[in-house]
This record gives sequence, structure tokens and C-alpha cells, in this order.
Amino acid sequence: MGEVHLTDRIDVLKQMIKRSAKDLTVGAFSLLLAILAAVFALMGPDRRGFGAVALFASSSGLMLLAETPARQLLVEAALGWDILRAASYYMLPVAMGLLLSAWLDGAPRRWVSWLWKLHLAYLVGAIGLVYAGVISLSLTFPVFDLLLALTLPLMLLLALVRFRRLGIEQRLLVLSFTFFAPLLFADMLVAHGFAAWRSVPLSYGSLGFTLAIAVVSLWHYRRTQQQLTLANQTLEDKVALRTAELDHLVHKLEGLSLQDSLTGLSNRRHLDSLLGHEVQRAERQGTQLAVLMLDLDYFKRINDTFGHAAGDAVLVDIAEFLKSSFRSIDAVCRLGGEEFVVLLPGISVSDASERARRLIAELHAKSFHFEGQTLGSITLSCGIAVYPNHAQTSAQLLQYADEALYQAKRAGRDRYVVWSD
Repeated sequence: MGEVHLTDRIDVLKQMIKRSAKDLTVGAFSLLLAILAAVFALMGPDRRGFGAVALFASSSGLMLLAETPARQLLVEAALGWDILRAASYYMLPVAMGLLLSAWLDGAPRRWVSWLWKLHLAYLVGAIGLVYAGVISLSLTFPVFDLLLALTLPLMLLLALVRFRRLGIEQRLLVLSFTFFAPLLFADMLVAHGFAAWRSVPLSYGSLGFTLAIAVVSLWHYRRTQQQLTLANQTLEDKVALRTAELDHLVHKLEGLSLQDSLTGLSNRRHLDSLLGHEVQRAERQGTQLAVLMLDLDYFKRINDTFGHAAGDAVLVDIAEFLKSSFRSIDAVCRLGGEEFVVLLPGISVSDASERARRLIAELHAKSFHFEGQTLGSITLSCGIAVYPNHAQTSAQLLQYADEALYQAKRAGRDRYVVWSD
């Protein structure tokens, strides 16, 4: 007798597993898709879309698992399984609403958001009342199905209202929803006796819907990554171009900050840097450094007689004259106004004096013109100081050259003077 009961029990278990095999397989596959979608939601940029896919796949998978006869073989908790089945079932429109609101925009998106939030509120309220023992779980299904009968067609309508304006991924999502929604609606009608009983392939429908959404989401993710890659490359190119432009601008500004805007010669700021550098180099190498301080004689008369434009033209001509009169290693600077400074590395006092004499003589032979007017000849005065003969620092060297220049001015101009105590 015991053998007969044991055999009957084994047959019942086999029959239970056989009837549960399809739902177990589909449910397990849905849960696997939910895990993969959750991973993409955590790692990828489209967190909302993949999160909705994970929620729908997990809800449909748990619902199928909770409905299978073999559930008791896993855990013997009939009420727990029923609550899990109800909660998973009630979560489906929430997940579908999240999916649609993640892809739609404008008014349809706002309406769908309100609908899934309504379902979420019902889910929390209904399951909470069941746990509190206020109502029976079976009483929550008719109310939910009535709510679903109203909101499901409305979601479908909102998804279709702007179908022509949607992108290809959005259209595929809406089509997948269009095929799944009638299956869910038909299953609800059969469950309440409004339609003749027949096997509604809701499990395959939910699996197909999950797969379709997963494929669409992956396609969208891949295209988004390609666009991000292209955008990053474009951004890198723009940054590189902008960096090059900024470098060019910095160099240009540096040049402008060290260059006299009128004559193109080094300005006072650059002179201070050059002079300090040349003094240090002369000290290291044990050589001399001559400084010539130049000032154009009676330059104010040109401005007063011919105008400042003529005076500027003379300054430009003088700058070109000075650059052509000295070596490439010499530095010609405009100190300001009609004053110029020339740095002569490796030049002794006698050589500096000869250079100044020759410069003054060559300027005598030069005539200046402006806009057809002859401005006549121009003379200059020059003061000379040499490192280390006269000074040990750059500041002293420039000061002594300036003092020698004023000695030349007081002596009658158009001459050079070497500084002396």
C-alpha cells in the first residue's frame, strides 16, 4: 500500500514539474534578462530605460514563477507566493509606463507618467492593506483589473498618438507594446469570465516583449555610444584647435607685451629683462657689455611743425635705421618717446665709442620725408656706459648711460659721451 502511495506521489510531482516547465523556463529567462538589464542600468548612460526593462522583466519573471504549480517545491509559503504573484502582476503597468515615459516626450510622456504613478500607488496601497489584514488579497484583483482596463488602452493610445514623429527605436517600442497589451487584456478578460476560456500565451508574450525592449534598448545604447564617441572626438578636435588658437594668442600677447606697438622694437619691459640677462651672461663669461642710451635732438619741433603723424613716421624710420646699423646679436629697444637703448654684448668702451661716432655720422647723411614733405635731417645724442668698467649691476649700467646722455645734451647735443665719475 505504501509503495502505491509513493508511486502516486512521484507521478503527481512529475506531472507538476511537467506543467510548470514552460513557465519556469520563461520565468528564469526573464529574470536573467532582468539581471542583465540591471547591470546595463548601473553601468550605461541610459539608466532609466534599462532600469524599466529590468523592472518589467523581473516582474513578469516573478509573476510566472509564483503562478507555477511547482512553486511549493521551492518554498512552502502559499500566501507569500500569492502576494508575490499579485505584486508582480500589479507592477507590470508600472514598468510599461516607465518604459514608455522614458522614450516619449511632451504631453504623452506626462500622461503616461501620471498613469504609472497611479498604478504604483495602487500596488503599495493594496499590498499594504493585505499585509495589515484589512482586506483579502482576492479582493484586490477585480479593482486592479478594472483600473488596468481603463489605463492600458489609454497608454496604448498615448503611445500611438505621435507614432509618425517617433524615431525608429521609439516606433519599435510602441509596436512591441501594441502586440503585448492585447495579450494582457485578453488574459484579464478570460480570468474574469468575460471571454471563453482558452490558453492565452501571456508568458511568451511577456518574454517576447522583454526581448524586443531589450534589443531596442541595446540598439539605442550602441547608437548612443557611437554618437558619444563621435561627440568626444569632435570635442577633442575642438579642444585641440582651441588650445592651439589660445597658444598662438598667448604667444602673440606675450610678443605684444614685450614689443613697442609703433616701431616693433623691444619695449621698456623687455629691455629690463634683456639687460639683466645680458649682465649675468657677461659676468659668467667674463666679457663686457656696452649700453648706448640715444635721444633724438629737438624732436618736439617735428611734432609741433609737421604733426604727430609725421613724428610717428620719423620714429619708425629711426627704428629701421638703428636695426640696420647694429649686429643681429645686439638688442635695439625703444625706451619711450624719442629715447632708444642699444645693448652691445662683448663690446669694449673704445668699440662702443666708435659705434656711436659712426651712427651719428650716418644719421647726418639721412634725410626724412613724410607725405611728400621734406622733414630735413635729424641728429641724436648718445650716452655710453660699459659693464664692468663703469657699473656692476644692470640698474647702475642703465643709470650711468642715462647720465652720460644728459652730459651729451648739455654739451651741445649731436654727440656721444662716455660716462665717467
